[in-house]
Amino acid sequence: MALTSDEIEAFGRSLALARAAGDVTSDIDLRRISGAEEAEAVQASAIRQLGAVPVGYAVRAMTPLCARLLGCDAPLVVPLLQETILEDGEHCRLPRGVLGVGAGFTFVMGRAFPFSDEEPLTAENAASACIACHLDLHILGRRVPHVTPLNPWTASADFGLDVAHVHGPRLVDWSASVLLRTPLILEIDGRTLSSGDGNAIPGGPLAAVASLALTLAERGLNLDAGDLVATGSIVGLVQVQPGQRVQADLAGIGHVSLALD
Repeated sequence: MALTSDEIEAFGRSLALARAAGDVTSDIDLRRISGAEEAEAVQASAIRQLGAVPVGYAVRAMTPLCARLLGCDAPLVVPLLQETILEDGEHCRLPRGVLGVGAGFTFVMGRAFPFSDEEPLTAENAASACIACHLDLHILGRRVPHVTPLNPWTASADFGLDVAHVHGPRLVDWSASVLLRTPLILEIDGRTLSSGDGNAIPGGPLAAVASLALTLAERGLNLDAGDLVATGSIVGLVQVQPGQRVQADLAGIGHVSLALD
């Protein structure tokens, strides 16, 4: 049975309250969501009731490994919220329901993409539309108990599993070839736990920007100048706990870190 408008609002309110408190809620059953449209309606309600400000988009499950870990058979497109963005080296209090930490890239759009209906949505054109690329550490988590099945609908409704992002340094050289061939190493307390490169994303990170633009275009939307685009983890997800320090290092080009409380 489809959710009523009042139930969608109630689901959004419970998720927003749980997020604000860093807790999980048992007041709602996301298994009742019957499709992508309902999931996105719950997500929109939760973001609105949280009072959060979207500044771009995050893409989840872009790599085969992350897709398996998150129970998703296709990438998820999620509003990237200003309130989730931390500076390099900051402290973050881990909420309940954390799934793990990943590392990848965040692009800054320098213009609308596409700039016209005729512009092909390719990785090459995405590169021309971006003015900067930053390293990105991000934490994923849930606002509902772990017994709730993890799938595209429950993940999308639950803020797309987004918890926090660390906006790392601007990379001097972020050409497609550099992002594809340079290893990104994820360390916890100085110990390497995972690594990968841009090839983990089909077509590479800039292809993820193009794929996002295509998804938005199908919804009558587009990327605008100033939007941030976080393309997801290329190193999988690593479990973390309070007291640890997480660092991602792009072999000699830059690094970004986060202290967990």
